[in-house]
Order: sequence, then structure tokens, then C-alpha cells
Amino acid sequence: MMAKLNEAARAKAAVAKHAGRYPQQRARRGPQTLTVIVARPAQAQHRSAGQRHALVATSHMRLMMLMMLFAAAVVLIIGRLAMLGILSGGEAAARTAALAARGDIVDRNGAPLARTIDAWTIAVHPNKIIGDKMEIAARLAALMPDRGDQAWFYHQLTRNISFVYLQRRASPALVEQAGKPVALAIDARVQAAMESELGRAMGTFSARGAGGIVMDVHTGEVLAMVSLPTFNPNRVGMAGSEELRNLTTQSVFELGSTFKPITVATAIDTGTITMNRKFDATHPLKVGGFTIHDERGDPQRWLSMPETLIYSSNIATARIADEVGPQKMQTMFRKLGFDTRPDIELREKGRPLWPRYWARTTTMTTAYGHGIAVTPLHLASAYAALVNGGIWRPATLMKIAPGQAPAGRRGTKETGGWKTAAWNAAPVVGRTIARVGSMLGVVPDAQRDIDVADMMPLIWQETPPKQANGN
Repeated sequence: MMAKLNEAARAKAAVAKHAGRYPQQRARRGPQTLTVIVARPAQAQHRSAGQRHALVATSHMRLMMLMMLFAAAVVLIIGRLAMLGILSGGEAAARTAALAARGDIVDRNGAPLARTIDAWTIAVHPNKIIGDKMEIAARLAALMPDRGDQAWFYHQLTRNISFVYLQRRASPALVEQAGKPVALAIDARVQAAMESELGRAMGTFSARGAGGIVMDVHTGEVLAMVSLPTFNPNRVGMAGSEELRNLTTQSVFELGSTFKPITVATAIDTGTITMNRKFDATHPLKVGGFTIHDERGDPQRWLSMPETLIYSSNIATARIADEVGPQKMQTMFRKLGFDTRPDIELREKGRPLWPRYWARTTTMTTAYGHGIAVTPLHLASAYAALVNGGIWRPATLMKIAPGQAPAGRRGTKETGGWKTAAWNAAPVVGRTIARVGSMLGVVPDAQRDIDVADMMPLIWQETPPKQANGN
């Protein structure tokens, strides 16, 4: 307080001094007044002990109410969960039982191809084994002889580690089968034979992959489908992209001379060419800036329709397609599904490479399988239509009951490779047919062979040299 009064006095003295220094200004302005306001600070209010106790009691009451509300909410949730568990227990058990009943996948003869079983993993803690380890090893060897002998198990039991696997994915001896089996069209015997022959061919020709299909031409059922290299379905994560790729349904290829029978069938089906026509194959065919030629050693002469297929002539096939025309060739290819993904119950389905523009050279080259790429399944379905009376049916992996084959669509009328591909594929096809023919009831029968007597005059035959007299 005294400090403030002293400060006010100093300010008043300064004003007086200023007035004495400038008397004229003071006379003009008149007298000045300095006012000093001094306020006494307010004293802090202090609550009594009774007031403090009342505030604490109020806080405790509010906290207890919050705790009671939280406890009530927890009890309500627990009660609701218990009610749901009691009321829906039977329904949940029924759903669980329904999901557990999973049937086998079998081939057309009932042989299991895939089965859901309980898998067990057998392991031990070597440092915690109680008893004679040699005796335990002998018992384990008797239970799992395919895993190892007594010495192997004894070595595992005496290792200086805390944990060791003895058998992974060990299946129980008896598996209870539940659910209705799902029958596939696959024949396990035919599948095994084709896998064996294709594996042998891969080794012979040092091929990176191989694929094949055996199909019932009257129903579209796939009796065997092989894509090599393959993988272990129990260890899919260890397979690479090449093993996981299905060559028969996912990969597209220029299938070469396998298209020539389709071209000839198209020419006959459309009535463009008759069987007695011949085509000039005496020299390479030049179209625009391209040259179409046959393999060295092929006959350089005019070829009939049967001879075009016998000698697999690119030149004669191109001339046939040129007369058929691009529109009719495209129409036939579309009827056989060459412009869409293959029709089968698989996700792995490749999209064909369809020409964007059909020039004259495109029509000629697609006639012998170049300039267009489809999957092997496309070709198998097309060949089925060529030999079953002209009906194209979609391929299926499911077994079809007798008389229940799909109606299909008309592909061709009822008409009666490239050599590198032929040399590779023909031996495999021949050996596969020889192995699986008897399994499927296909036995060579001369009485059922196709009568080709009307075609024989169309095939050129060399006249044997005349023998000298007296020989």
C-alpha cells in the first residue's frame, strides 16, 4: 500500500515539474487533476469441514450409481448370450452336423479320388520320455513301418532336442464315411495310364510340359485329364506356377495340323467341295508376302481330299479354306466354341486368341492351325463332334447317367500335325489307346470298321513295276 502511495507522489511531482517548465502551456490548458484509485485485494473464501464432507459424499454416490449401471449392463448381456445359447443350441448342432457330413469324390467306377479324413500329427518330447526308449522305438516301428525301422525311431527318441515330429498327417486306420459320394466322370485307371504315357513322352522329347484328354464323344464326359508337370494336392503351397497351371483347359496353343480335319469337314459340310476334287500341291503357295509350303519329302503333285489328310498337306488345306471363304470358316469355328472359353466345371479356363481381322492369309493359315490359338479341351470337344454324328456337347467332369446326355447343338453334318506335333503325339495316343481300350470295352473289331471302299479310288497308288518274263 505504501509503495503505491509513493508511486503516486512521484507522478504528482513529475507533473508539477512539467508545469513549471512550460508555464504558458499550463496557462492555456488550465488546471489538471491526477486521480489515483487503490483497491484492496479480496480475501479467499474458505469452505468449512461440513461442506467438504458433503461434496465428497455426493461424488461417492455418483460413482456408485455408474458402477451399478455398468454391472446391470454386464448382467443383461450375459443373460442374453445364455438365452441365445439355450434356444439355438439344437439348431446350431444340426448345422454343425450338416457341415461335418462331407462325402467322397469318386471316379465313374466308385473308386475314391478325394476323401476328407481326420489328420493326426505324432510328436514326442525326447527329454521327457519315461521308460525304456528302445522298447518304445520297437513299438513305434511296428505301428508306423512306412516311416522307419526301430533304429530310426530310437535315434529320434534319443536326440538332444526338446521336440521332434515322428509322423505328419497320420491318418486313422478306419475312417467313417459320411454324406453321399460325388461321382466324377474320371476313370482312375485311364487317368493313371495317360499320366504314365505322357510322363514317358516328356522324358523322351525333353518337353517342359504335356497334356491330354480322354473324352466320351457321345456324352462329353471327361474320362481322363492330365496336365504335366503336376503337384501334390496336399502341399499346394509348395507348387510353382508351372505345376499349378492346367495345360488342357487354361493354356492356349496354335494346334497346327490338328485343324486340318476340321477344315475338310467344313468344306464338305458347306457343300463347297466334293470328295473327288483335287488340289495343286506341286509347288509352294504364295499369297501376298507369305509362302505356304509342305514338309520336305511330301509328294509334289495334285492331291485329293483324302490324300490331303494322309500327307497333312498345308498347301492343299490352304487352297480348300480359300474356296470355303472366311465367313464359313468363322461360322464353323464359332459353332465349335473356338471364340469363347472352354465349357467345363473348372475355374482355370483360358481365353482363345481369335484373329482381329480375317484377311485371305488368315483364312488359309487358320485352316492348318496357325494364327488362332485354343485350348486342348476345345480341340477334344470339336473332334467329338466330328465323329459322333455332328453334335457338339460341352465337356463335363461329372458322371452322366445313361440316357441323360445333354442335347448339345449341331456342329457339322453326319460326314464320314504339322508333322512335328504328329511325331510326338501319335505314339503317345497309340500306346494310351492300347492300354485303356480294354478297360473301356473298346476292342478292335473288323466287322465294325469304317468302310472306306469308296475312298480308295481317290488315293493315288504307285503302279508296281512289271516283272521280267521267266521270273
